[in-house]
Amino acid sequence: MTNRQGQYLVGIDIGAGSGAKLGLFASETEQIAEAILPIERYGASADAFADSLADAVARLLQENSARREALLALGVATPGLLRSDGSIRSVSNVRFLAGANLSALLTQRLGVPVRTVNDADAGALAEWSRRRVELLYWVLGGGWGGAWVSPQGHVRFPAVDWDGQDAGLHYTNEPGYAIPLGKAEINRAFAPFGRCFSEWEEFGLRALNLSDHQLVGPCGRRDCVRAELFVSGPGRWRIFRYLAGDLASFTPALSAERIGRLFSQATAGPVLDELARLKFPVMVQTDTILGVLLAEAALALFRQAIPQGCRPDIPVFMGGKPSRALPFFGSAALQRLRDGGIASSIGLSCFDEENKNANLFGAAFAAKAVAQ
Repeated sequence: MTNRQGQYLVGIDIGAGSGAKLGLFASETEQIAEAILPIERYGASADAFADSLADAVARLLQENSARREALLALGVATPGLLRSDGSIRSVSNVRFLAGANLSALLTQRLGVPVRTVNDADAGALAEWSRRRVELLYWVLGGGWGGAWVSPQGHVRFPAVDWDGQDAGLHYTNEPGYAIPLGKAEINRAFAPFGRCFSEWEEFGLRALNLSDHQLVGPCGRRDCVRAELFVSGPGRWRIFRYLAGDLASFTPALSAERIGRLFSQATAGPVLDELARLKFPVMVQTDTILGVLLAEAALALFRQAIPQGCRPDIPVFMGGKPSRALPFFGSAALQRLRDGGIASSIGLSCFDEENKNANLFGAAFAAKAVAQ
């Protein structure tokens, strides 16, 4: 497909699973093609990765009859925290990128301006580009990322040039990592079901391969944990496994193959959703606890952000595969937020509703900004 105006943007979403997704855009809101660079072709260094990405961009253009000279700019959505010069300060998922400046490396290879942004920020910018309102964007995956976007489309308090101290992270931008979830609050969420944090902790260390450092909260606190220990895809699974015990009670409801998938957080998500649709009692309990703990962490976020101008009714949009379980845990989250004086709505990202990649569109948004 050709672009009538003859100019293109490319968005790149760097993943640590199947690979890096590339999108060819006629504008920041109009995607016309997509490709993937498999993770096995990343290479073992930032330079090798940049070479592979540049080759993939060239193929994407060629396969869509787009001239190389018609490429205006690139945007890159990456996991990790960035410095203001565009280099990646730290990244846990693609470790060889730590310290690398992908913007500079790709500009050298492709000769166009490149802007690199955190992937949660990219998703938030994409959501704003559709909604055009001030919003909070939360993405659930292996952790819980997020951003607060102003009415003008700027990320408030991005985690750029982070000093390495937990206290230096704003709750709206790294909620899962930065927000402390108190053990007393966790106990209150478990109590209606006759459970408690200390029992969950013992089960996690024994059966879920949790390590001691995962049970320490921000700033080394021992009275809390990082919110993403529970508020995440793996977190939902950890709650479920604790409540379900040995899983023997699921034999009548699920096949042996599905029960087997429940033993790993990497494969459990679709099965958990199936159990939620069946209103299986232990799954209803799991999602109730998840919703309450999400809201408890969100209340901490609002306590920090409201004095800085955040409205207590600001809309929240959620992305990421685990966020698609919102119909199951959302009502418990909303009720706890209302009890805490927060009137925000919580809805799915429009990109998740359309089965599109918000990070790619956010990367295209970043490309458009750097091209201007």
